[in-house]
Amino acid sequence: MDAYFAHSMIEKEDFEKMEQYILDHVPAEDFAAVRKNLKPTSIILEEATDKAYHEGAVLEHGCPVEIRKSLEPLEKRLPDVVGIGFAKCGTGTLQFLDCHPSVTMRSTEPKFYNSKNAFDIIQFDGEGTPEKYDYLKKIEITAGKDKQKFLKFSKTVLTVNPKKQYAGSAALDVAKAMKILNPKTKIIGIACDPIKRVYSQFAMKNRRTEFKTSDGMDEEAIHKCRACLNKDLNETIKDFTENAQRLLDNGGNSPGFDEYARALEPFVEQFGDENVLLLDGENLITQPNQEWARLLEFLGLNKESMKFYIDEEKGFPCLEKPVKYCLNGAKGTSRKIDVRQEYPEDTAIWRKSFSPKIKEMILFKKICNKIDEKCCQKLRDEKSSFSWAHEYACLDV
Repeated sequence: MDAYFAHSMIEKEDFEKMEQYILDHVPAEDFAAVRKNLKPTSIILEEATDKAYHEGAVLEHGCPVEIRKSLEPLEKRLPDVVGIGFAKCGTGTLQFLDCHPSVTMRSTEPKFYNSKNAFDIIQFDGEGTPEKYDYLKKIEITAGKDKQKFLKFSKTVLTVNPKKQYAGSAALDVAKAMKILNPKTKIIGIACDPIKRVYSQFAMKNRRTEFKTSDGMDEEAIHKCRACLNKDLNETIKDFTENAQRLLDNGGNSPGFDEYARALEPFVEQFGDENVLLLDGENLITQPNQEWARLLEFLGLNKESMKFYIDEEKGFPCLEKPVKYCLNGAKGTSRKIDVRQEYPEDTAIWRKSFSPKIKEMILFKKICNKIDEKCCQKLRDEKSSFSWAHEYACLDV
């Protein structure tokens, strides 16, 4: 066991305390297997390459300790559950799933379901040859350097591929490819208040610019960095607002960050609405146990098997059961700013711009059957999922 600590972020003394806590809270029927499998999670990268996104070391799995209840042989296989986005809506919280004894999830997912691989999979499936393809073997050929990231897991453990942005223009092909390889795949999306999402995205890009500048990157290189903010944060917000107003004036679409229904549609088409869960990213922060109960039930897991508490200092939820654990400090930093208070005139324009697409989301995922007084009364309840949608959907109701 001592060899594990050389490649983990946990000291032996701390692990022993965590071990005792976990074993004190694990169900009796899982005790022996969990105790046998329990070990610190290995570090795969000593320092994250993107400090704006991840602070400190990057672990092989989402949880700092490996809590597994299965003793069955391991095999290389595709994920049972795939997260399809959306950026800055709390997708990082899915890492907590790896702390569940029946789930395993990598911290960094292979970039496998891209447009090229999706096209190849669809092509393989359409060749009509009599023998049954070993698709996983085909995947390893096409996935290149990512093939090593498909690790071995027990058949009885749910595997989760987290937070990959599969909600782009090639989403339909991606959804078709997923269904070909694993028709029982479950899909998770996390939607959040688009006003907060916009600010969070700009703030992260601004942090990235600051980090790269402090690391010695020159102005020309910063300007070429697509993931960086190339101008002042306030100026960026002003430009975004002007674009939103221009689109409103011309009766056009919003400037983005709100197209949840459109992004989910290909996956609902392929897997059915019952296999596509849309979580409320705001409720994951304010009512974590309520929202996680929805997720665990969707995955066929005991709703009581994971519990959370709000860390007063962080202002964000931390895991309490089956192990006490908080996400790294880079998560949620921009959420501490009240963007509506800081930019009241800008966000008023954003709200009008986002309103139609949020109404579309509400109807598409059947949060309400129609936008009426009954729906608005439901959304007005702050303890309800998607209560943040009230100000977008009920402007004229």
